[in-house]
Amino acid sequence: MPEMLPVGSLRLDGALLTAILSVAAGLCALRVWFWRIALESELRLFWMAALTNMCLISLIGWKLAFLIDDPSLLWNRPSSLILLRGSASDAAALLLAAVIYLLILIRRRRIPMVQLLDILPYAVLPGCFVWELLWQTPYLLPYASLVIVIYIVLIRTPEAAVPGSGKSSQLCALGLGYGGLLVSLFTVYPPSAVPLLILGLTRLQWIFIALAGLGALLQARNG
Repeated sequence: MPEMLPVGSLRLDGALLTAILSVAAGLCALRVWFWRIALESELRLFWMAALTNMCLISLIGWKLAFLIDDPSLLWNRPSSLILLRGSASDAAALLLAAVIYLLILIRRRRIPMVQLLDILPYAVLPGCFVWELLWQTPYLLPYASLVIVIYIVLIRTPEAAVPGSGKSSQLCALGLGYGGLLVSLFTVYPPSAVPLLILGLTRLQWIFIALAGLGALLQARNG
């Protein structure tokens, strides 16, 4: 999907539209998975509401973050609400805020952290698949293939269908960590992209290393 998507006389933000479609796909996939497993109705409703709110905080905040630098755009150029959005740094900060909000919620309800980690892959993986399928095609297609393979493994592993067991988060973290590192060695970047290197590795590769480490810790915990 292009950066700006022309629709008649309008020009829609391609990145924001892709993010909205990815979030919708992730939440729909999670809802379907919830109905396939033995989870209390109250917990289903809690998780769907909490994760939906988390996504709304991130998306709406990202869309309006540009107003922080110049609030006068709201009354001087109302069309900026359609044309502009926040930066990637704004998106990362808002996602962090949404995660903190989610952590506060589960702490209040005394829900184990591992249950959150077990549920997230069933929303995050389908969402990432849609993002990688639509954004910067075909450069992210290798990652999309990896994500869908991990998702298929998850839904075909009976032990992973028990939130709180640590199995789904373990499989997801190990698959994304080691698989992502391997894929990143052969993936071609878009011509205009210049990856920032930190100690010889890209930020994405460091994320994969962190995921592999998390997967190893969960594997040690699960035995």
